[in-house]
Amino acid sequence: MQVYVEVMRNTPMLVQLYFIFYGLPILGIRLNSFVTALVALSTYCGAYVLEIVRAGVEGVGRGQVDAARALGLSEALVFGQVVLPQALRASLPALGGHVIVMLKLSSLASVIGAVELTYVVVDIVAATYRSFEMYAVAGLAYLAMTLIVSGVFRLAELRMRSI
Repeated sequence: MQVYVEVMRNTPMLVQLYFIFYGLPILGIRLNSFVTALVALSTYCGAYVLEIVRAGVEGVGRGQVDAARALGLSEALVFGQVVLPQALRASLPALGGHVIVMLKLSSLASVIGAVELTYVVVDIVAATYRSFEMYAVAGLAYLAMTLIVSGVFRLAELRMRSI
């Protein structure tokens, strides 16, 4: 697990994207651009999410775990009912930030021909030569999406605070 986290976090997303799209076919594994983008983004971001949640779990006080065990809860219940809710509450801001990073990283998928917002904008610019306007619209679209995600996570944080 630690090797996976270190490799994913210490190599650029673009290199991983190219490796999956151009490198794996040498081994006989051919993926279309959409699946490649999905796999690359999932494995890259999964390593960060794993570390965020791990830090949240480690941040739960030992006394909480000991108290739950003293009440006779099984290890599964200790984790599911005591540790995980507290870890997720503590991890929520970092998870929200990483979802926003993941949303912005999705634009890299355009380099392998995956149809997403940046790919469509590049196509339109090639046809119309209106780069300023099109990239401004793309920037505003990403801004709108990230503001929405940020708002959703802010609401989730407020809701979890009141529980």
